[in-house]
Amino acid sequence: MNDRVKETLGKIEEAFKQPDKLTGYMAASLIKSEEDRPIDRWSWGNRLLCLMHGTADARTFKQWKTVNRYVKKGEKAFFLLAPNTFRVKDEESDETHVVLRGFSTFAVFSVESTDGEPLPSYEPETLPPLMNVAESWGISVKYCPAYSKAHGSTNGTDRIRLMDHDESTFFHELVHCADDRCVGGLKGGQDPQQEAVAEIGAAVLARLYGLNTDSNAYHYVKSYTGNPVQSLLKLMPRIEKALNLILDSA
Repeated sequence: MNDRVKETLGKIEEAFKQPDKLTGYMAASLIKSEEDRPIDRWSWGNRLLCLMHGTADARTFKQWKTVNRYVKKGEKAFFLLAPNTFRVKDEESDETHVVLRGFSTFAVFSVESTDGEPLPSYEPETLPPLMNVAESWGISVKYCPAYSKAHGSTNGTDRIRLMDHDESTFFHELVHCADDRCVGGLKGGQDPQQEAVAEIGAAVLARLYGLNTDSNAYHYVKSYTGNPVQSLLKLMPRIEKALNLILDSA
């Protein structure tokens, strides 16, 4: 095997060492689109590699051109596996068998690396409250298959991705974005204070819209900080700023 094949196979092996993430990848790999996507016809291993690269849709350069999308300048490809097979005839039975000789790789680009004609996208029949706030801030909100244990994600500035239809998930990510605007940039990763601000803020917004997620919020914040009450007292001014920004924008 060449080095690129070894590296790509190594990534699949690495996924099996993280069972908490692997189950999320497996669940996401089972979700098929109504659109005729190449990824839906690929092997489970290749779908896994796409999800590990943070995308639910990846295609070759030529495949993107067929749907009038083009790879953005400076974007980098990642590699998937293609089996190399040949047929062998059994002299005794006169039957032929397919034999795997090994693998080669082929380059693909994630949908996030492309521009062009919009692809069909899923949206629930009823969007969550405060979606207009995200729109007014120039934040792209999209629903997509889950590829991790997370129910949602955001970069804090211009993108929210939702992996379920729970309104509180959207509220959580929206508070992250508001907090980012208030504090002047969030840290990467799962920072305990940032998560506490987002989850407590989401619980407050849920109350305003007739939901009650207090219990979930308590356990969520406890898992990050150990003391939800202490976090609430310490972070209340910061939470209030984020909530006021959202409601003023609404």
